[in-house]
Amino acid sequence: MRSFSLASRQIVNYNTRVHSEARPSWLVRQENGAVAEARSRAFLMDRFWVLERSVDVDGADLIVQRRLTQRSLLDRTPPRLGFIQTKFYENASTTQYIHREYVVDPESKPRAEFFTVCHTGIEDNFKMFLLSAEEISRGFRLTGEDHSKPNCFVLPGRDVLVQQFEIIDRCNALDQIERALLNADFYKNRAFASWALPSTKTELPPILPMYQEQIDNWWGDIPTQFDHVREQARKASGEFQYALSRLQEIQESQDPEQVVGIAEELQGEWGPSVNALRDIYNEDFHKVVQLHKKRYQQLTEAGLRGAHAAIRRSLIEKFLKEVAPTMPLPGIASVC
Repeated sequence: MRSFSLASRQIVNYNTRVHSEARPSWLVRQENGAVAEARSRAFLMDRFWVLERSVDVDGADLIVQRRLTQRSLLDRTPPRLGFIQTKFYENASTTQYIHREYVVDPESKPRAEFFTVCHTGIEDNFKMFLLSAEEISRGFRLTGEDHSKPNCFVLPGRDVLVQQFEIIDRCNALDQIERALLNADFYKNRAFASWALPSTKTELPPILPMYQEQIDNWWGDIPTQFDHVREQARKASGEFQYALSRLQEIQESQDPEQVVGIAEELQGEWGPSVNALRDIYNEDFHKVVQLHKKRYQQLTEAGLRGAHAAIRRSLIEKFLKEVAPTMPLPGIASVC
């Protein structure tokens, strides 16, 4: 009975393989894409809310958001969005491509919020692989302008379907994505979202009907200039949003060096026109912060931080015991 069951299974697998080989390649690609998307969605839903998908000719983009019930997209510090592109590999000889814009920003820096989930195998033999934007930009080549898929990262199966990227621990893989969203820059995240999800851009309301009336004037076309002014206002609002996000970073930062760097940038760009930002940057404070960090690193590398603290404490105690009582300064002996 067991031999019959095994033989039956072999026949079914053989028929399935023959049927698959007889199907047109476009249909196989479509089915593989659907399988990859379904598996990715099931994987991500264990940890994230999976939002509406964005259609891409080279793969499905799944937009994910951390499950934060106390925040909304309109909050001052709203949750970041993650973008997951799915790929299916029939075998190691399959090659997939990802548009450069997905992986790196205009400054060629990897996008923290972008990942690729790759799939291979069927039924009980399927495997998943996770690649971050940093891993793609660092380890895979980019096509040129003369390529059939220009400006795309090339992901050969032989380099993707390896142990380095395989999802062995699903929890750890989900942690990696979640940490990336926590650290993603909000302004860049929303800029990427506006590019990846163009349908989210709102249309400006039309001009009042009275100004559409064809009446001659000495200046020019009112509707055209009206649209120009509003377009400039839209661009300016983006710049203001960026400035606000940088100010928010200053308030939330724990790193003085990061703060003075942002302050220097804001004073240079906005100081001449915004009174509150004219004195936000102090060059001497910047130098002191850098000097402190340098000395801290030197003490740490030399293994002398503990000794340094002990010497300082010893000197202070000796000063308070031997020198302070002889000085005509009231209350100094009580200082520690």
